Amino acid sequence: MKHTNLSIIMSIIIIVQLFSISTPISVTAYTSCDGIEEGDVALVQYIGTYDPDGDGTPEEFDRHRDNGAEFTIEPGRLIDGFYNGLLGMKVGERKNIIVPPSQGYVNVPPGSPQEKFEGQTLYFDTYIVSIIQGERDCDGANSGDSFGNQIASFFGYVAGILLISFIAIYFYYSLQKQTTPKCVHCSSEGRNDVPSEGKCGKCGKFYCRKSFSRGCPSCTANSFVPN
Repeated sequence: MKHTNLSIIMSIIIIVQLFSISTPISVTAYTSCDGIEEGDVALVQYIGTYDPDGDGTPEEFDRHRDNGAEFTIEPGRLIDGFYNGLLGMKVGERKNIIVPPSQGYVNVPPGSPQEKFEGQTLYFDTYIVSIIQGERDCDGANSGDSFGNQIASFFGYVAGILLISFIAIYFYYSLQKQTTPKCVHCSSEGRNDVPSEGKCGKCGKFYCRKSFSRGCPSCTANSFVPN
């Protein structure tokens, strides 16, 4: 009975672990470990400010803090400093992107709304909400690194099987030790740590085999029923 129960416990543990191993590893750009790359479409919240008078008093000129704005991360679609600052940012990351004049609005046509920003340092308090499009290995890992991650994951699961199995066996035998009746004959002699290995088939008292070797000390019956 003990071996049967232990086998059932071990089988359940192994089945659960195998199901976990068989679950494919998802590698997409929609997790916090993926930095923005060229060509991605990202949802970005930001507040743009600059200091037109140079007196340390920032003036807000653009805001997309509530719903955010979708940007295709490509050169030419964004000013250079903002584009470079977004590269590598991860989902959930916040950063203050500082755009120097040389990477901001340059060669702006006269009369353009952006003319007032030419020659100005721009500041973008930026937060990445999500990466809407884009797919690659986590942190830019190549396919070889991905395979290595899967190998490491496999050995991690194997180690998990061994650890959980050890814990299960330890607690199983600890429970068995606590619940197994003690040999009444040994207990009567002051040895209270001797577990029984069975019981008398007639009176039902529990004994170890050594105590029952010549029959039940209580009723002298010879029928021994193992646990």
